[in-house]
Amino acid sequence: MVQALSISSAHFLELFFFLFPYALSIALPFGFVVSVVLSIGRWSSNGELVAYRSLGGNIFNLFRVVLLFGILISMVSTFASLEWSPLNRSKFDLRKREILWTQTNSLIDEKGEIEFTFRADQHSETSGQLGALSGKRVTKASLSAFETSGNNWRNLRIVLSGGPKEEVLVVMHARHAFVEKNKERGELILDLRNVDLEYGFLSGEADNREAQFLSFERWREPIVFEINQKDKPKGVKRMGFTELLSTIKKNHDSRTGSEALFHLSKNLSFGTSPLFLGMVLVPMGIFAGKSESFLNLTMGLGVGLSFYLLGLLFSVLLENNGLGYMGWWCPNIVCILAGIHLMININKIR
Repeated sequence: MVQALSISSAHFLELFFFLFPYALSIALPFGFVVSVVLSIGRWSSNGELVAYRSLGGNIFNLFRVVLLFGILISMVSTFASLEWSPLNRSKFDLRKREILWTQTNSLIDEKGEIEFTFRADQHSETSGQLGALSGKRVTKASLSAFETSGNNWRNLRIVLSGGPKEEVLVVMHARHAFVEKNKERGELILDLRNVDLEYGFLSGEADNREAQFLSFERWREPIVFEINQKDKPKGVKRMGFTELLSTIKKNHDSRTGSEALFHLSKNLSFGTSPLFLGMVLVPMGIFAGKSESFLNLTMGLGVGLSFYLLGLLFSVLLENNGLGYMGWWCPNIVCILAGIHLMININKIR
């Protein structure tokens, strides 16, 4: 399979939109926290809230407005994290494989070479045949070509490495090759012509063999590389909301079900965080707001980060009891209790 992937710049914007929902699900809660603390903190420090109350205004009206926006942003953030983002991740994986499949020529032209690996559990006639020449198992191949136009490539160089130290075992030079792509099996097939083969390199002081050269008008068997990974079982991070619920219901006693429940609780808690954070941000901004925007910004980022770290801490602590998924709801409970306590005392400010 391909060891390293370099996406062509022509496809970067397209792939960015696939990842946009994931970034949105993270940015929205933090953006909401920072904006609320910046606004209310500045109003409080400048005395605007005191003036508002002196004119008969009710702080609870401000509280309701913040909660309303918190609900709206929570809905968008939850949808992005539980439905939009995982589905786009699956589409991203498929598109990435399509790009790799269709743009092999471009990748070689852009990077100069591409690398493939031969897994220990992968039966490959190519690695077996070439490994027989060196006496060691081939584990990696590096492919480069001077020209990759169409299906007729020119001046190919294939370097095969292996052994415990990943040393060079075989170097193949081909004046040209007829290239075939078997999409169904995910294979890049090279029919090499006018081949020069170099093998038997020195691998240490105890090995006194000299490199040997052979030439062939045509390599007898095609060189086959696995260019595309086979489809893997979909992970919980790539399941939509309804699929997660179905997985939890069908596998409630298995590890997959536990992972799905943990992932659902985490994303649902973090997605609805603007609503719960709004309960504590309004009184916090009133009590601790500063006139300097930088201080309010720092406080907002601290609150958002603390929310996530608190959920992570409780999920780890409860994991041993099989209740790790409930740990992500602890920050929400803390926000509710702290918000109620602060709002009860809100009338005591100056």
